[in-house]
Amino acid sequence: MNRRSTTGVRRRCFTLLEVVMSSIVVALMLVGAMNAATAARALTTTTNERAAAWRLAEDLASEVATAPIDPMHANFVLDLTEFTANLLRTVASIDADSPRADFPTIDYYHKWSASPPEDVQGAALPGFDATWSRSVEIAMIDEVGSDTLVGADIVGRRVTVTVRRRGETLAEITVLRTLSGDTLWQR
Repeated sequence: MNRRSTTGVRRRCFTLLEVVMSSIVVALMLVGAMNAATAARALTTTTNERAAAWRLAEDLASEVATAPIDPMHANFVLDLTEFTANLLRTVASIDADSPRADFPTIDYYHKWSASPPEDVQGAALPGFDATWSRSVEIAMIDEVGSDTLVGADIVGRRVTVTVRRRGETLAEITVLRTLSGDTLWQR
């Protein structure tokens, strides 16, 4: 007479279905957490790379902007073709492997690039591999903010420093350097 009724007994364990459903919910939560962690790590890496690129660009732009302007070419109005031809003749007089420390004027930096980035003596900077590169473009300007070279005295140089990693531009800084020595930074 001590027969137990199955309708009145409480269950004291989980069914297989409940275990499977709980496992699926936990797995989905873990996948979401892993995706969030991966995205955060990628963002941190990108932020660190951009910060390093800005430091590289600022250091080189500062170096170039403080280089003297050749007094022979300071106020001589050249069209772009003549400027490039004269600059190439001048730059050809310096060995292609010469470190930047040997550059006597700002114009020697025109079309300079290095991968991996180098210090002023030509040694590779630690922490940067061949996926990183820095380059410099120099242009004469006849008024601050102008790209034209027609009808006015040259007032300085526009220096553009670009830092790339794996072909992607991470930083680009433009500096306007006047003949009087003023330096105007643009980002």
